[in-house]
Amino acid sequence: MIKENLNGFQGNAEAALRETERRFRAIFDRTVQFMGLLNFDGTVLELNLMAQRLLQQSIGELVYHPLWMAEVWRGTPQQSKLQQAIALAAQGELIHYEAEIEIAGRETIILELSLQPVKDESDRIVSIVVQGHDITNRKQVEVELRQAREILQQNNQALEMMVEERTAALMEANWQLQAEIREREEIEAQLRHSEQRYRTLVQNFPNGAVCLFDADLRFSVADGLELPPFACKRWEGKTIYELFSAELCSSLEAHLQAALQGQNSICEVPLAEQFYWLYTLPVRDRQGQVIAGMLMTQNMTSRRQMEDKLKQSLKEKEVLLKEIHHRVKNNLQVISSLLKLQSGYIKDENTIALFKDSYNRVRSMALIHEKLYRSQDLGRIDVPDYIHTLTGNLIKSYVMLANTIQLELNIEKVLLDVDTAIPCGLMINELVSNCLKYAFPKGDSGKIQVDFGSVDEQYFQLSVRDNGIGLPKDFDFETADSLGLQLVVNLTEQLEGTLQIDCESGTCITIRFPSRLKL
Repeated sequence: MIKENLNGFQGNAEAALRETERRFRAIFDRTVQFMGLLNFDGTVLELNLMAQRLLQQSIGELVYHPLWMAEVWRGTPQQSKLQQAIALAAQGELIHYEAEIEIAGRETIILELSLQPVKDESDRIVSIVVQGHDITNRKQVEVELRQAREILQQNNQALEMMVEERTAALMEANWQLQAEIREREEIEAQLRHSEQRYRTLVQNFPNGAVCLFDADLRFSVADGLELPPFACKRWEGKTIYELFSAELCSSLEAHLQAALQGQNSICEVPLAEQFYWLYTLPVRDRQGQVIAGMLMTQNMTSRRQMEDKLKQSLKEKEVLLKEIHHRVKNNLQVISSLLKLQSGYIKDENTIALFKDSYNRVRSMALIHEKLYRSQDLGRIDVPDYIHTLTGNLIKSYVMLANTIQLELNIEKVLLDVDTAIPCGLMINELVSNCLKYAFPKGDSGKIQVDFGSVDEQYFQLSVRDNGIGLPKDFDFETADSLGLQLVVNLTEQLEGTLQIDCESGTCITIRFPSRLKL
């Protein structure tokens, strides 16, 4: 009977204990505070759900591990701070301090932690209770209150300064107002004087008128001669849309708006068989701001008629000059034809060669006038086109060599005036002819290269080279008895140039002369 009573009592006690533990667990896990139970060495025995959520780890990951080894504190200053706090609590001290936790996806939160040692009946510390609650909002409020107090203090100081500055500013403004009144009176006097000078200028503006207009394209001041359709006396107070046709307004509007935007503009307007020159410009104040626009108009009919006459006269002179080039070309071609015809009656080879040289020289000069006659520019020669034609004609004139000699041209795209082009053409004619006659005896095959271009933007350089037998090493242009070579020397001096000879691997003759003759 006693045993049964004991068993019943024990069962009731265990049930009561389980119910108490369930209630404790419910309270422990559902509290909004950070709560935990640590061994005296700091290892985790229990952590409630809030503590696990803030530490971002489950109890299974932290149990029997030091609390300071939680991921949120590992490697941070908070780790050593918590470790020191636990060590002091294990010695019996009640510890309170603030700890920071980095929450993923949120800002750092601040916990107010307390560590309280738990003792047994023998007064020995067996565990440590850890409690904490989130004081982040409170800290933020404290910071905001502190900032508000600082701002309020600064505002009070600023207000005192503003009162002092405002008082001084009012006194300064009073003085400036008096000064501005005096200045305005002076400006008005100057404006009256300026307007008088402006009226004098406008009324004496030669064959034209001057007007001022505002942002609405309305004329405020207009004066000058009465130039139909620009009768300026009736312009004042009216916009361009009230004065002119829609066609004229569309032409004027862009130019007047450009002046209001700070730009100068100029145009020519044909009306009623007359031509008018219009010039618009901005009118600025002392600060440089555009306050209005100015329109000046002048009858340019007589000037336009004079320009047309000059253009007609120039056109007639161009036609005349073309005719002169055409006739000079024809006369030179007649001379070259006579030389060629006469050479047909000569049996002596040396004499035939002399006639042939003269024929080629005349043709090189005739080619200049032919190119000028066919060109739009009557004063300049297109060098690449001229040299291609000239050297092509020379190759064709030596029929026996036409298929064995390779001609290479490297000519820069430049224009030369006639006085420079003719000497250059004659020198190319002589040098290429010499290559064809003497560089490849017995009909040997070979290559002739002609280069022409600018050097350092100060000189032109002409180079004629071949890979033939070359000249003797002691050869001297100055003492050579060849008429063609003497002609090359004289033409080089005429162009104020220099002449060089290179006899390595054939013959290369380079002539350099100033490019000041380039147009």
